Amino acid sequence: MANLNVTGKITSEGKEVVTIIQKTSNAIKLSNGLILNWGDVTPAKSGTTVTLQIPFSTTSYSVGATNRTISSNQIKSLAVTEYNTTNFVCYGQYSQSNSGLTGGDVPFRWIAAGF
Repeated sequence: MANLNVTGKITSEGKEVVTIIQKTSNAIKLSNGLILNWGDVTPAKSGTTVTLQIPFSTTSYSVGATNRTISSNQIKSLAVTEYNTTNFVCYGQYSQSNSGLTGGDVPFRWIAAGF
């Protein structure tokens, strides 16, 4: 995944909307308090802990994910549980040709947004 390369202020029609006050290779924090963390993960069926580069102030954040592989005979799923302000645990599973849920090792891209 490419790193986001942003600096300074975000403007719209010449007016400042927000200022980027903190950034890492996979996270930014804006002056309005919004924090975005993102990355890649290949979660195990037994669970994988993902550490957030910029912690959230509360656990009221959202994590979205999409799988990174395409296969016509697989249904992939990612579950996020056991989250706190600095990390979350995710579980990956897939179903192959209706044979039931099996293994993890399903690569996903994720993004988490909150304050």
